Amino acid sequence: ESSFNPGCKNLLKHPGDQITSVNFCNDNIISIANNFGEISFIDILREKKVRHFNAHEGRVGSLCWSKNLLASGSKDGCVGIWDARGGLVNKYKAHSQ
Repeated sequence: ESSFNPGCKNLLKHPGDQITSVNFCNDNIISIANNFGEISFIDILREKKVRHFNAHEGRVGSLCWSKNLLASGSKDGCVGIWDARGGLVNKYKAHSQ
């Protein structure tokens, strides 16, 4: 039996949705990405989604924070740079599968 809080189940909103990457921003904010190319910021103390981006056209497999900027890498071949307060900073076609 899991000790996971059942109130967090709403993080997965699509049939077949899977969390593909998780990374801490600070003590109470995590970023999660899914196989539909979405990125969300979750306040784990309040158990609430605080930001959401339709970030990529494919599975997001990598998330990395540097201060207030989040870099995301996706199966769509792009690397996105996101500002935690304002959204997309830039997107680069960076790699291929």
